[in-house]
Amino acid sequence: MPRSPSRWRTSRPIGFRLRFFRRDEWKGMKSPGMSSHRAAPFFVEGRESWASEYGTLLHNLPNIALRFDFLSSYVPALAAPGSRLRVLDLGAAYGYYASVLQLHGHEIFAMEWAEDAAAAAALRLGKDRVFHQSVAEPFPLPADSVDLIYAFDLVEHIDNETVERMLVSCERVLGPNGVLVISTPDNGIRARVVFKTLGLAVPRLPELLFGPDHVNLFDAARLRKMLERTMTHSRIVDIVSTNFMFGRYPIASVVDRFVLRAFRASANLVAIVRKER
Repeated sequence: MPRSPSRWRTSRPIGFRLRFFRRDEWKGMKSPGMSSHRAAPFFVEGRESWASEYGTLLHNLPNIALRFDFLSSYVPALAAPGSRLRVLDLGAAYGYYASVLQLHGHEIFAMEWAEDAAAAAALRLGKDRVFHQSVAEPFPLPADSVDLIYAFDLVEHIDNETVERMLVSCERVLGPNGVLVISTPDNGIRARVVFKTLGLAVPRLPELLFGPDHVNLFDAARLRKMLERTMTHSRIVDIVSTNFMFGRYPIASVVDRFVLRAFRASANLVAIVRKER
C-alpha cells in the first residue's frame, strides 16, 4: 500500500530518532529573511541555567583560541608583541574573550545587555570597561576611537533594526582602517539543506543553530546587503564560512567537519569589514 505523503511529514520520532520536518517548518526555515516568522527576541543570558550552559573561562579557552587566531589573520597587530589596540567586544556575555585580550595588553571595552552577565564582566574587566546597554543605543565612545570591534554570536539574537543601529554605531567609533568582525550561524543554502535533512537524528543539533533564541538568520548575501546599506564609509574585506564550534559543541563539530564541509559549507558565517575613512 503506498505511503501517505503526510506520513513523511510527521513530527513523531521514527526508528533511530529520525525526524522529518513538517511542511510549515520547512517553509518557515528556508528563507534567509525568516526573522519575521520567528518569536520575539529572546536573550539566552536571561535563562536561569545559562551561566552553567555557557561554562567557565577554562571550558571556553579552545573556542577563544580559535576565534582570536582567526582575528589575528586579519588584524596582525592583535598578536604582535607590545601592540596595544583599543578593542570593543559587543555582546560580551561574561567577558571571557575580552579578558584574554586584556591580559595581552590591549585596551578593552565591552558591551552587554543582560544584567547578570554584564555584572560578571565588570568584575573581570573593570567597572569602567563594561557598558550595560543594548547595542541599539548609541555607543558611549568617541568617534574614530576604536581599532577593532567584534560581535561573536550576537546578530542572530536581535532584530533587523537593532542590527542596523549597531552597524551605524560601529562605523562611527571605528578609526580609519579599523576592523569590524561579525560571526553568526551560516544560514546559506548548503547548510540549511544539510541541517534540515538531518532533522533531529542527531540530538540537539538543529537547536544549536536554529534554536528559539536565534530570531534572525543570515546567509552571505543577506549579511553583505545589510553591511553595504548601513556602513557606507567602509569596505567588506571578506565574508567566509568557517568553523568556531570546535571545543564547545562536539556534536555540531563532528557534523561540521564530516558533513557540512562535503557541501562546501560550515557552521559559522564571518564578515570582516574595514573602515576606509
